[in-house]
Amino acid sequence: MDSTSNISKYYFLLFFSYQHFICAILILYFLDLGYSLIELIIYGLTLQFVLASILEIPTGVFADKHSRKTSLIYSGIMMVFASFLLLFAENKYLFIFSIILISFSHAFYSGALQAWFYDSLKELKKESSYKKIEGKAQLITQIGMAISTIIGAYLFQIYTKIPFMLLFLFQVFWLISIISIKEPKRTKNNERYIIHFKKSLKYIFSKKKLALLLIVNISLILFYLSFMYVFNQIYLLELDFSPLLMGIFLVILRIIMSFGSFIANKIKITFNIEFSSLLIIQSIIVFLIGLLNNFISLILIIILFFIFGIYSITLSNEIQKLSSSKYRATIFSIQSLINNIIFGFGVLLFGIIVDIYSTSLYFIISSIFILCSFIIFLIKK
Repeated sequence: MDSTSNISKYYFLLFFSYQHFICAILILYFLDLGYSLIELIIYGLTLQFVLASILEIPTGVFADKHSRKTSLIYSGIMMVFASFLLLFAENKYLFIFSIILISFSHAFYSGALQAWFYDSLKELKKESSYKKIEGKAQLITQIGMAISTIIGAYLFQIYTKIPFMLLFLFQVFWLISIISIKEPKRTKNNERYIIHFKKSLKYIFSKKKLALLLIVNISLILFYLSFMYVFNQIYLLELDFSPLLMGIFLVILRIIMSFGSFIANKIKITFNIEFSSLLIIQSIIVFLIGLLNNFISLILIIILFFIFGIYSITLSNEIQKLSSSKYRATIFSIQSLINNIIFGFGVLLFGIIVDIYSTSLYFIISSIFILCSFIIFLIKK
């Protein structure tokens, strides 16, 4: 069995890994169980991302040194147990234990799937098609996730635990699927973990453009993760959205973002011009959303997610091209480590701001952070 089948399996794996059913109702579910917003941020987000940050490098090095497939299998096993425990999250200890398992799962997943797939393309000599294939994969995945988001929001109104039952079922399917993939051929790496990590860091800083992209991306990742995981539901509640309407709106965002990813391959301008343009446009739109804070801003959010779809594929393609196969999973783990640390503390700060002031200030501050990234990119590129 060669790596040809890995392309179709990549579509399948992405589809099952993101059918979470809980995107539109996650915060509402835990608020209904009696948790406060600050508790959710501390236990559900800050704890998770701090733990994942501690685990990122060891698991990334493990994937590079041993097997990306094995790393993904470990991730799947832990996520199956974690999604099962979320059904009993009214018990705070089980909730915290599930978060610990999710942190381990995300750490083993982070970087491993991307590294496995790009190396599969390299083995097939199709790495130049990455942007096109990844865009198609995102389109399939986001449409599937959009449908599951609506289903989850609707079923949540019938019985709050049904979306989490479906989450558990799909995680089982994902684990079964990952067992069937083929590991691309790679030179065996006998370096010690710490040596491999140091060489990965040295490689990143030897590629100044790679290091710059990892740093500049922080502000956008902080905004999009915090919005999609936490503040979208609070923002939409301010506009009197029901859980079902929230689900429908998130469906629209995911489909629009996937179309942005899908057409990213059609853009033929130079990377520097494309990347800097996408940064400044997103900064302006986020600022306007915070300034308006009404139903017109919903249209701007839709436009914003279309642009982010183009941006994310463009960035990922450039990072893949700049990364060595030997250090690929570790490089993506370092990227996730940086993002996790910033997100873990940034979302806590944003949570306090939203709790005391409003979501408007959250958008405005986020736009300033993105603008700073744009300025850094212009100066350092």
